[in-house]
Amino acid sequence: EKMMSHVNPRKGHIDAMEEEVRNGSHDEAMKKELKSFAENKVLKINGVRVPQKRRVMKTRWVLTWKMKGGKRVPKARLVCKGFQDDRKNVETFSGTASWWALLFCFVFTAGKKW
Repeated sequence: EKMMSHVNPRKGHIDAMEEEVRNGSHDEAMKKELKSFAENKVLKINGVRVPQKRRVMKTRWVLTWKMKGGKRVPKARLVCKGFQDDRKNVETFSGTASWWALLFCFVFTAGKKW
């Protein structure tokens, strides 16, 4: 029951528990993901130099279980973390138009036959 509380209903993936990961349950899946990155030339795994005044994108592992044929199969995905700007004075707000503003624009352009 505890495991089923961590099910992603959209895909049916089950979150991996910390203890399972520590015991090496996802090691092969992680190796497979890194191998896939290397085969598809997504990145160079060894020997990369970061240019001066440049930053490396931070990543994290998403470790889950997938049900295949009634058996749990480990799944690992390496994903980039979201917004990573360390500057404190950066505005991250992105305004969007209200429904009434959009409606006004549509009516105005229809009236002008643009």
